[in-house]
Formats: sequence, C-alpha cells, structure tokens
Amino acid sequence: MRDMVAMGMVSTIAAFVAGWMGGAAGIGGVLLVPALATIERIPAHTSIAAASVAFTVMGALALLRFRAEGRPLVGDPGLLLAAAPGAALGGLLVHEVQAKHLLAAVGLMLIASGLQGAVRPAAAPLPEPPPRALAFVGFFVGLGSAMTGTGGAVLLIPILLALRQPLQPTIAMSIAIQLPIGGFATAAHALAGAIEPVLATQLSLSLVGGAVAGRWCADRVPVRLIRRFVTVLLLTVGLWILWRPPL
Repeated sequence: MRDMVAMGMVSTIAAFVAGWMGGAAGIGGVLLVPALATIERIPAHTSIAAASVAFTVMGALALLRFRAEGRPLVGDPGLLLAAAPGAALGGLLVHEVQAKHLLAAVGLMLIASGLQGAVRPAAAPLPEPPPRALAFVGFFVGLGSAMTGTGGAVLLIPILLALRQPLQPTIAMSIAIQLPIGGFATAAHALAGAIEPVLATQLSLSLVGGAVAGRWCADRVPVRLIRRFVTVLLLTVGLWILWRPPL
C-alpha cells in the first residue's frame, strides 16, 4: 500500500511539473512518459496510453480557452487538421519502427534549435508559411509525436521557431495541437484496451493543473525572458533525450 501511495505522489508531481513546463513554454509533455516508465516502473505502453489521454484533455481545454480569448495560433487551423492523419498513421506504425531512433533525431533537433536561439539574436517574425507547408509540418508533427509518445510541442516548437514565427502564438499552437494528436492516439489505445483509467485521470488532472499555473506565469513574464527559458529548455531536454537510457 505504501508503494502505491508513493507511486501516486511521484506521478502527480511529475505530471504537474511537465504540465507547468508545457503551459509556460510549450515543451514539457516529452518528460512525462520516460518519467513514469523509468522512475515509477510503470510499463512503457501503459504510460504512453495514459499520457495520450492527458494530452487530449489538456489540448481540448487549452483550445477552448484560446478560442474564448481570441488568442492567435500559428497555422490555425491547418496545423491542427493536418496533425490528425499524421497521428493516425503514427499509431499504426508505432510498433514497426524503433522509437529510440526517432527520439535521437528529436534530441538533436532540439539541441540545434536551442543553440540557434542562444547564438542568434531574436529576429523579427516572418509571415506564416503557405498552407501546404503548414500541412506538411502538421502531418510530420502528428506522425512523429504518435510514434514517440509525446504531445507535439517537442517537434513543433523547433520547426516554427526555425521558420521565425512569433513566440507566444507558437507556444499556444504547441499546446492546442495536443488535442488531435492525443485524441487519435487515445482512440487507438482504447481499442487495444491499454488505457488505465485511474492513472489516466490522475495524469490529466495533474497535467492540466500544472499547465494552468505555467500559462499564468507565462502571461505575466516578458517575452524575452520566456524566449531565454525556451532556449535553455530546448538544450536541456535535447541533451536529456540523448543521455537517458531507452524505455
């Protein structure tokens, strides 16, 4: 019984921290599955299934809030729509391709993006890319996220920053895109009977609570400080992905 309580407490803390990072800077969900699988010793497929439910809830609530506030999202709605078929395909291919190779590529991309942000001064944002380019980005992000058990931001933010899109709308889209990615992944896990309801509920509440706190902080901090935080986060998470043992 004590082990179960300790597991619940650590899971809650991990999900809240991941949610806070996701709400503040977009990137955070990538830490959730490895933390549950390695620290908590929860099977990887169970962790991924529960995290998909949490990502879906977080993305849905965030999108509703952003719509109510009229907050701009980069590539809306093309990125959201294109991510759905990508996530569906990723759910079918997830057992055919070794995720460690995909995660290694993600880690290198994060480090490259972080180094670029560290050495290059912030430049003026560029106009949105054409719809076809955004559709390709959305499909790629959905595909890669479903195959690695991440929410989407870890792939989307480096790409949009490389395309010199404005930071706050980029972060907002990286949170909202969890809805189509997590939703399609959740459907696949539900059909496979892989969702643990108690764990999924706990993670959803903790992740959303952390995201609300992180978003509250981000809305009250100067953009330049958020940009620095994102740069450090990109480098840290990229190095962590390359360093940590495979699931």
